[in-house]
Amino acid sequence: MPKRRPKGVVFENLEMGIAFGKHFRAIRIEQGFSQEKLALEAGVERSTIARIEAAKMNVTVDLVFTLSLALRVFPADLFGFEYQSKEKLK
Repeated sequence: MPKRRPKGVVFENLEMGIAFGKHFRAIRIEQGFSQEKLALEAGVERSTIARIEAAKMNVTVDLVFTLSLALRVFPADLFGFEYQSKEKLK
């Protein structure tokens, strides 16, 4: 039987979701955007930005491109974080 995810967690690997969210937040702040300003620029709800940063939402390819355009970075920049699975360390 597959493991059940905690309620509200959509990432199969929570550590990766947290790493992505932290990196995304750092880029947003570095580019001078508040959550509200980025949401307005990207045409999404502010709660979408908050959910990405809190690892409560998986992003689609479309959303990655939309957010990268709004942030004025390359889509690949949103994935420029280091991540090492705890499972691989075992």
